[in-house]
Amino acid sequence: LRCKNMSWYLANVDPEMEFELDHICHPYVDGDDKCRGPLARNRFTITDRGLISRDRYIRRRMEADLRLAEEDEREGHARWRPRAGNTGDSAGGNSSGSGGDG
Repeated sequence: LRCKNMSWYLANVDPEMEFELDHICHPYVDGDDKCRGPLARNRFTITDRGLISRDRYIRRRMEADLRLAEEDEREGHARWRPRAGNTGDSAGGNSSGSGGDG
């Protein structure tokens, strides 16, 4: 199964969630974890400022794809290879379009 840890998963599979780690908040608590600013559309624990920008998401996704391809080559595994311009999806779920890098 080639199991990996969570930090590997975030860096290589979910760069959007990796970015959000430093921006997680809660709207209904007191203290440092309280959200400061409006929540991002369709989100509960991220403000608009905590969303990854489209450009940053694409850059991180491409970097992750290259790391995965290099890892597979070193380990002798066959895997999907990224094509030029292929980002895997439509820019990391940033549906609000605000794209703040916070």
